[in-house]
Amino acid sequence: SLMNRRGIGLSDPIDPGAPPSLQDWVDDCVAVLEATGAHDVCVIAGLGDAKVAIALAAQRPDLVTHVVTLSGTVRPLWHDVDADREELAAWRAQASVPNRDPDDASDHLRAFVPSLADDAAFRAWWDDAGRRGASPRAAPALIGTLAEVDATAALERLTAPLLVIQPSSSPVMPLAVGRWIADRAPDGRLVALPGADLACWIDSTAVLDE
Repeated sequence: SLMNRRGIGLSDPIDPGAPPSLQDWVDDCVAVLEATGAHDVCVIAGLGDAKVAIALAAQRPDLVTHVVTLSGTVRPLWHDVDADREELAAWRAQASVPNRDPDDASDHLRAFVPSLADDAAFRAWWDDAGRRGASPRAAPALIGTLAEVDATAALERLTAPLLVIQPSSSPVMPLAVGRWIADRAPDGRLVALPGADLACWIDSTAVLDE
């Protein structure tokens, strides 16, 4: 099953001035799992959502038995990309401007899925999915909050096996990020997929094979 974090998609909206904390999102996950009677759960999460998955598994090993991260991050994002905190904030602000030129340096799609950046149909889907994801006021608050959270302590307490899947040549996030996560986890394993697409679920077959 798929869960949208609070403030995303079909989940309840948020106050952009007071976005949820990491613990709020973990509590939401626990509420869903307990309400559905779920057990022996494998949680799969991408990008910043990996922090929520890892914190959930660290706090509730009775519910979560395995964790998979797809191009995930654990530390505050500026530790992992070649930018300081202010540069990263400026890039996020610029990237959120609508109807940008595909050749713009802040083009989100070219950064995250370079293999499909020139595919007009995929770009239309990507933009539409983004508009459904969160409102223009909520999105910066949600992205900023998750980018700044540090889930390293939860990672080090993790008892569930952790599979870290990451592209080998992303222009945005080096493979060393995935290696750091896998090495820091008590039971972590890194799989480097060929290619540069940070949204590595694009090749779903390769992800599911792992």
